Amino acid sequence: LIAWQKRSLAASFSFMFVMMLLAVRALRPGVLSMIPNVIPAVAVAAYCGFFWEQTDSDTFTPMIMALGIGVDDTIHFLVRFRIERERGYPVEEAIRRTFEFSGRAILMTTAILALGFLPFATSAYFTTWMIGVLIPLSLAMAVVSDLLLVPAMCQLGWIRFGGPDE
Repeated sequence: LIAWQKRSLAASFSFMFVMMLLAVRALRPGVLSMIPNVIPAVAVAAYCGFFWEQTDSDTFTPMIMALGIGVDDTIHFLVRFRIERERGYPVEEAIRRTFEFSGRAILMTTAILALGFLPFATSAYFTTWMIGVLIPLSLAMAVVSDLLLVPAMCQLGWIRFGGPDE
């Protein structure tokens, strides 16, 4: 069962990677944009390893769900950033405009999703409880990664789209 869960996690990651490549339409940004999407899964694994004596195959379920949900914010940010760069704005201005256009939506959708999963944390059934705890944790990590790490990667030139200063 654990082997299948690992394969499922790898398949989900691969599918999200392909979707990211299609969304941003560039190899380098697509590859580098997966870094912030791995951080929530690592945070879930770290939480489980730190607070629980042992984990089982059910731990992979929230990780797989979080990966699929968390990649959404990265796509929103990078697609808008690419649009702003294609309009000719320099990197700093493109980041600012991206925050103005997409930042609130990213925060709102993440908060709504996290609050929607949070009631599961009151369940007596462990797997349901895990979903209620680990999904909001991973969503919080995803939004922090997307609103801090992704813009920093753009600012440093790691993630680039054409514009006047490139």
